[in-house]
Amino acid sequence: MPAPLVWTHARDSLIRRMRAEGHSWDGISAALGISRWAAIERGRRIGARKPDAPAPDPRPQSDPAREPLPAGHPLSWGLITAGTLLDGLRYPSPPPPAPPPSSPLVGGGLCVRVCARVCAYRRTTQLNLTSRNSTKFDIT
Repeated sequence: MPAPLVWTHARDSLIRRMRAEGHSWDGISAALGISRWAAIERGRRIGARKPDAPAPDPRPQSDPAREPLPAGHPLSWGLITAGTLLDGLRYPSPPPPAPPPSSPLVGGGLCVRVCARVCAYRRTTQLNLTSRNSTKFDIT
């Protein structure tokens, strides 16, 4: 069985000082010539804690006179979705704008002509299935 450790005031003050300076438990245990867990346990008993990290600088306040951000701006969207299922996803794109009225796809243009032909074809044909399980069908 190993010999019990003798803890003196000098060893305790060394642990406190090194821990306050930010040294790791590995460095403290090496300086004292003891195991890492012995140093950790003694440090816990005497209240030797690592100093708290300095507080981060507060974020600067945004200018209240600035224009509002547009919908889906990465800054506002990221703040809204942080910690949710949408975190990291891009803002859903808005639908494309409607074509202008002079476009060939609007108002009697190509789209209307093609749709009229398809509808006329559907009205003149009937779909007759020969049987329920058959993949053949008869268009009359």
